[in-house]
Amino acid sequence: MDNRIFLKSEKGYFGEGDFRFGGCFIPEILYPALNDLQKAYKQIFQTKGFQKELKRLLKTFVGRPTPLIYAKNASEILGNEIYLKFEGLANTGAHKINNALAQVLLAKRMKKTHIIAETGAGQHGVAVASVCAFLKMPCTIFMGATDIQRQRPNVFIMEQFGAEVVAVESGTKTLKDAVNEALRQWSKVPHEYFYVLGSALGPYPYPDIVRDSQSIIGKEIKKQIKKALGKYLNTFLPDYVVACVGGGSNSMGAFSAFLEDMEVKLVGVEAGGDDFKANKHAMRLAENSGASIGIAHGYRSYFLQDKHGQISNTHSISAGLDYAGVGPQLAHLKHIGRVEFMAASDDSALEALQFFARHEGILPALESSHALAGVLEIAKKEKNKIIVVNVSGRGDKDIFITAKALCTNAWRDFLESELQSVEKLLKQKNKPKEVVVQEEKDEEESKQRQNELKLALQDISHEDMSFFDSPDTENDDTKAQDTQHLTSTQVDSTIQMKDDKSLHKLDTQDLSSMTLDSISEQSLEKLDSMLSNQGVETRADSENLESKAACHTECSEVSSMKSQLDFSLNMQNDKTLDSTDSTESATTEAIENLESTNCHIDLEQSEKEISSIDLESESKEFLENDENLESNLTNTIDNTEINDTETIQDILKQSEVEQENNNLQTESIEDNLQDSQDSIESSEIENVADLIDTDSLNLNESDMESSHKEPLHFLTTDSNIETDLLETTPSSNNTQEANLQALRFLQGND
Repeated sequence: MDNRIFLKSEKGYFGEGDFRFGGCFIPEILYPALNDLQKAYKQIFQTKGFQKELKRLLKTFVGRPTPLIYAKNASEILGNEIYLKFEGLANTGAHKINNALAQVLLAKRMKKTHIIAETGAGQHGVAVASVCAFLKMPCTIFMGATDIQRQRPNVFIMEQFGAEVVAVESGTKTLKDAVNEALRQWSKVPHEYFYVLGSALGPYPYPDIVRDSQSIIGKEIKKQIKKALGKYLNTFLPDYVVACVGGGSNSMGAFSAFLEDMEVKLVGVEAGGDDFKANKHAMRLAENSGASIGIAHGYRSYFLQDKHGQISNTHSISAGLDYAGVGPQLAHLKHIGRVEFMAASDDSALEALQFFARHEGILPALESSHALAGVLEIAKKEKNKIIVVNVSGRGDKDIFITAKALCTNAWRDFLESELQSVEKLLKQKNKPKEVVVQEEKDEEESKQRQNELKLALQDISHEDMSFFDSPDTENDDTKAQDTQHLTSTQVDSTIQMKDDKSLHKLDTQDLSSMTLDSISEQSLEKLDSMLSNQGVETRADSENLESKAACHTECSEVSSMKSQLDFSLNMQNDKTLDSTDSTESATTEAIENLESTNCHIDLEQSEKEISSIDLESESKEFLENDENLESNLTNTIDNTEINDTETIQDILKQSEVEQENNNLQTESIEDNLQDSQDSIESSEIENVADLIDTDSLNLNESDMESSHKEPLHFLTTDSNIETDLLETTPSSNNTQEANLQALRFLQGND
């Protein structure tokens, strides 16, 4: 047997004869891509310029050299000198970044546009994603679905670096299937994509590229151990160099510098899985592994396969070691006996993890824990040996595996609590969306209600309707005062009558010419009779009237009566024959239009009754005998719009000032009218109207036209009231005209 050590491949192979391992077994579509890579490996990768740039980035970006830690406590316990090459302190927490940096840098020199890679434990994927982010290269990482579940933290990190992580659902959903998918994707666009292979395997020249990229580990160990041992020993080399073996990247990186130092024993530790059971382990080179030589993934080596050459299922608690094949150079070193291989079960790896965590304060990755388990086995047989272990990565990435295995109940409680927190967070994140949807819904409902209200208002609209806040009749100050009155209904009515100015903006007519001698004595007599004999009936009617009238109705009536009274006063002042004739004509026309009513009053009899009435005495008697009725009516007044009452008082006071020179009889009539109006304001309009002598009303034509144009007729609660009044008006009389205007003003809730 040829025991020559192949430090590198020759024509793509390690070894000779039937024990040649490696080669380049690929589909024809990948030939151009592999040819380009082989040329780049020789013409770019091995040049001094490229190696100088790589060395600089290894120092500044990766953080090399990583430390060689003397495990003092473990050494005392195990009876050997233990040194730990801690690759976990490199950027991204494992040795994988050494190779990732070299290959991505080479791809950039080759002017490739996209990076693809496979990963098992996720450390290679994290390293590639990190370097791609650093060198501004897009990348896609293929990872078995099973490995994604047990290495979720690394998936999260890859995504944070901007990588696209593709779950592989075919086969066993582990590393070998991720390699298949990556090669398949590479075959589609070989000229643009660059495949960064993470282990020292695959078609040539990948095993050489990966080994050379990771050889920095062995070179640093050799230099660091020489410095550590030269202080008190005459030797400068360790007795053992131990590393775990999956595909071969970290082991070849550690072994390469010592391959020709035959006094140094090189030990590779594979995954024994579930107590070394068939199809439950990942041993390829250890004794009783059951592996055989075959070809897969572009190279020739030892594989776990059946008799038909189909790859067998594998298992390991460590995703990075859960692979059916092994690198061709390691297979060659196994064949020549330069490297010794052993295996550690899942339980042994966990024990080693806990041992070094508690005694040395480090948390190794599960892959590295297999190597430490090998050290514990060696220490059982050997004493006073110098043992260097390549701790290829940190174990924080494995927390979802190790915690579940080592503290199951506590970890379950934590995950349940964490799940509740996540669900609560998701609800909080989704809540603003629900609020926005609800707000939009509320806004739509509000708009719908507004549209419905507009339609309702259109149904009751009138072309001549005017409201108290109309800009055509009031200014801003008046609006503010009206609003204040509406919200202050408990204020005394007398005070509000003095303060109210809601109707101060009158039409062009002047009230200064109004005379009160035109007020009918007959009206006051019948008013007294009604109030004394029908008090109960008046209160009932008043209550019905309150439920019918609305605030805006009264305001519109005020506007109408204001105009009518203004015009009547001007007519009284003119006293011309033409205006009298016009008034008689208008009155006659109004009577003809309202003949359908049943109100008939004997005017001659009414005149006789008026002549025999002492207005002054009757008014006093009315006030004395009907105080209770007046109190009840006042309560009704308080519930109605006070603005109308205030307007009447203002108009009457103006008339009183203008008529200071009138005769004594006129002043007496005026006083009696003012005393009676507090009761008139809250009485039912129908009863009041029956008491007024409308036969003697004298309305001119322009007054009737103005009356029909005002919104009073549209808003009147009982149109028969005005009709009854007008039907009983046979002649022209300015005094009765003023009476009618006052009653129209009081029509409504007053």
